[in-house]
Amino acid sequence: MTAHELVAKVKNLPPISQAALQLVNLLDEPAVSNEDVVQVLKYDNVLTAKLLRACNSPYFGLEEPVSSVDQAVLILGHHQILHIVLTLAFGGAMAVPLTGYAVESNELWRHSLTAATAAEHLAVNGIDMNADPHVAFTVGLLHDIGKLAIPDHILFKPGKLTSEEWEIMQKHPEFAYEMLSPIRYLKPALPIPYFHHEKWDGSGYPLGLRGEQIPLEARVFAVIDVWDALLSDRPYRKAWTVERTLEHIGSLAGSHFDPEAVECFLAVIKTER
Repeated sequence: MTAHELVAKVKNLPPISQAALQLVNLLDEPAVSNEDVVQVLKYDNVLTAKLLRACNSPYFGLEEPVSSVDQAVLILGHHQILHIVLTLAFGGAMAVPLTGYAVESNELWRHSLTAATAAEHLAVNGIDMNADPHVAFTVGLLHDIGKLAIPDHILFKPGKLTSEEWEIMQKHPEFAYEMLSPIRYLKPALPIPYFHHEKWDGSGYPLGLRGEQIPLEARVFAVIDVWDALLSDRPYRKAWTVERTLEHIGSLAGSHFDPEAVECFLAVIKTER
């Protein structure tokens, strides 16, 4: 899926604020200017607040925090600002039915939000996510964004996927990386969406990385991802109990998961139970 196709999909997914939609449209305009972006943002205080919070992430390395849209666009440029808005727009798009599958798409949003909150929580509690808690949350929220490029008949299929369908499904981490990589402040945590389906023993995807070839933050997030998935109802099974889930995750240390990542995750979870 190309960038323009992704933009087109965003435009077809409500609810996106009018300002966000106008800014997404500007991505298709070859002669867009800083002033064009500033004028649109001035009419959406909520989007502006989210944008300024993102721009003030330490990963932009700004000497002084920006406090206005004019400053943000002047310093970072309209191209970077538009990509950040595109990410925010996709984040909102995942909260609604994609093409009429209300239950399934709302579950995708719930899973993304829960996993993002857990990633932020682990970062706050000293687990190395290679990003500050806000960036860990944002990338966690968007970790499955590549699934928006997967055909609905595959994404929401209630039964087992065929080998051909599974091959397509396994491309969603690459789609996520392609979409998020232009956004500079998310780069420290990009291994989360790209590599969270890799496995410690090398049997994962998309690259079949093994052991410490997998970035640490992706190893940690892989545990979070499976933890929430097992605790949730799926079309093909009922949610597991917390006890069964924790036992299962522990049993996969050294095969599916990094043993140290499992140990850190379980320590935080058990402390709070």
